[in-house]
Amino acid sequence: MRTIELTHHQLNDLVWFTDPLIHSPEKEDEICSRFEKGALSPPCLVEHDGHFLVFNGNHRVSVARSYQWTISCKILENIEDIVHAQSEEMDNRDLSMVSPLTLEGVVDELLKGAEQHRYQDPERYSFRAF
Repeated sequence: MRTIELTHHQLNDLVWFTDPLIHSPEKEDEICSRFEKGALSPPCLVEHDGHFLVFNGNHRVSVARSYQWTISCKILENIEDIVHAQSEEMDNRDLSMVSPLTLEGVVDELLKGAEQHRYQDPERYSFRAF
């Protein structure tokens, strides 16, 4: 696992959402508060063909894009990283349908989600103007 910094431009150009965004003002306020305190946990991404698939942290990526932040992101590089991220994140991704449980299997599952959700516009979900 490695950590990288991504600007809002890089988040916009390189990161694909893998789940629908179900956003709320409370969630956005919580993310903003953590960012301001320097306590925002990095979203977990998996690199694939020059892009990053969101494993956990769609909301953090969305808010960072909307507010034009640069944020740290964890890059999961193998199945051990994924298992570790599962144990740390509170909003765990369901991997029960991934068989066999390999990095490639997880990437395939994330790509299925990205086919439907990667082009979501964070501005549609932002409460920044309110």
